[in-house]
Amino acid sequence: MIKHFRAAYKELYLPNTHKKYTIDEILDHAFNNVEYYREFKGCKLAELPILTKDIIRNNFSDLHCDDIYNRQTYINTSGGTTGEPVKLVQDTEYRKNFRLTTYKQKQEIGYNFAEPLIKIWGSERDILKGSIGYKAKLLNYLKNCHFLNSFYLTEKIIKNHINVINKIKPKLIVGYVHSLYEIAQYINKNNINIAPVPLVMSTAGTLYNFTENELSKAFKCKIINRYGSREVGNIACSTLQHKDLKIAQNHVHIEIVDDLGNPCKEGTEGNIIVTLLSNFSMPLIRYQIADRGILNSSRFGYPVLTKLSGRENEFLRAPSGKLIDGELITHIFYFKNWVQKFQVIQNNCESLDIKILCNHLPSLNEVGTLEHEIKSAMQFNSAINFNFVDEINPQGSGKFSYIICNIV
Repeated sequence: MIKHFRAAYKELYLPNTHKKYTIDEILDHAFNNVEYYREFKGCKLAELPILTKDIIRNNFSDLHCDDIYNRQTYINTSGGTTGEPVKLVQDTEYRKNFRLTTYKQKQEIGYNFAEPLIKIWGSERDILKGSIGYKAKLLNYLKNCHFLNSFYLTEKIIKNHINVINKIKPKLIVGYVHSLYEIAQYINKNNINIAPVPLVMSTAGTLYNFTENELSKAFKCKIINRYGSREVGNIACSTLQHKDLKIAQNHVHIEIVDDLGNPCKEGTEGNIIVTLLSNFSMPLIRYQIADRGILNSSRFGYPVLTKLSGRENEFLRAPSGKLIDGELITHIFYFKNWVQKFQVIQNNCESLDIKILCNHLPSLNEVGTLEHEIKSAMQFNSAINFNFVDEINPQGSGKFSYIICNIV
């Protein structure tokens, strides 16, 4: 009986046809129906200004389409991990396309609708909206989806999550990357055997090599890397065949530009610019999402991000102004067995503030070695302020950043 209910719900939840959205369609709509874009009518995509969060805040009403009140709309906000959240208007057509895009990404890695799925999630509002109330519980039951809150991960909570994984035996685990990493560390440190998990999908943060290695060791399966944001939904996802992130072409269009807004040569790292193809209530055209990456449009016959370097505020700045990839710093910590968790914060080019949660109290020599390696990587000889703490909590969105640069 439940199979029939799930099949019926799938028909409602996932439309059989995937409408093809195009750049020309969203541009034509914006030029004719959105005040902010009227003056650009006739321009090509690359000729339009880049849209920033500040522009959205200052022109919020002018970015709505004329018939917004005839559409089924709702307000959403960005996570705000890099500053003040930005308010957005989205509609049911966008949500339908986002939902189908998300499912297709899962389907491409071998997951089918209503197979057991566990979401290890850190966003309180997503958890509350998605798991509270009779309707939400019924829909989760029909989807065979189980939520585990990862906002705070104590040893007791991690043990409980492992027990749930062993009980449910999910086909797929989807989780915040830092939450999955903490659970994986606990599994590996204590030599815990868990029920086989065919697929683990990491999201809501940068999947560094050291986090991927830890996850693979713990869950003994392929780690899928999914990239997206609250503003535009899921943008790209790795596959079973390769680590490059396949762009969801029916959902978004991606450009890579330099700091002056000029197009980067293919294979060159730059700022990721996203055009959302399916939200006609408030078009996001050439939106600067504050992430960096490298685009390759020909390697597999479809566009992929060959590198996703993380958010702009995950790059530190040397005194010379040179950008230092945060991954270079995270690798230094990875080989320090006395470090359980860390966070590097830069407020100016002359110093770093580092929070460290220790496995055991380090010697002066161990701290000195860490300081020397960081200074060498940063190419400076300024102050490093170590703060040994009892806990390092995630941001309000539930996400966690190992590297935070507050230099504008």
